[in-house]
Amino acid sequence: MQGLIANRLCPELTPIPTIHVSQSDLDAGIAEALRHLTGPCVLKPNTLGGSFLTECVDNLSEEGLRSYSERIAAYDASFLVQQRIVGTEYTSGVLINRHEVTVLPVARINNPSGFLGYDQKTQKGSYTVEFHKIENSLQTRIFSMSTKIAREFRLHTFGRLDFIVDDQQRVYFFEVNAVPGLTAGSIFPKMLAKAGFDLCHVIGLAASNEIDQRRREEVRKIETSRIRYGPR
Repeated sequence: MQGLIANRLCPELTPIPTIHVSQSDLDAGIAEALRHLTGPCVLKPNTLGGSFLTECVDNLSEEGLRSYSERIAAYDASFLVQQRIVGTEYTSGVLINRHEVTVLPVARINNPSGFLGYDQKTQKGSYTVEFHKIENSLQTRIFSMSTKIAREFRLHTFGRLDFIVDDQQRVYFFEVNAVPGLTAGSIFPKMLAKAGFDLCHVIGLAASNEIDQRRREEVRKIETSRIRYGPR
């Protein structure tokens, strides 16, 4: 769903062929996936995030999809089957101050395995993050798309957006991570540091946004009361 919305917002994005499979209509979803997609593919829970239980398979089969459905059934009511895109992964962090979006330096993920799942993200040394040697034109494109997507998804205070770029410079959008990792080894704090910020800045921004939101809610309640009951 995120990808569909993002592609409508940013025509310059290339859509990733994706089939949504619901546990409540498993037969139909599996049949559609087998009809429209071939391996290699990525299987991922629809709402978990963090690459939890995300897998890469070389070939699709009914047996394999049913087995995957059983493994994630306790955690998610549906999953996505996506054509695997071969390319270089980029990730973009954003900070939101009320309605103003600040895009942090874009990072390139150097991952020898070519697939960045949960195991790869949590295994020390399995990938590296690089901020240099990113073409200005590509960085500008990702900046623009990140701003549009962050506004449309109404991210609160901060978030991270993942993209992949193939050898023809086509940009694909993977997902929005509304709660990116904030530990010392995570990517988002590295982006903050590169931009001259730290986690204290994010905490202060979150508090400011929360105060502003509560103030606007109070104003809305007062205005609604005046409309309903008239001036006193």
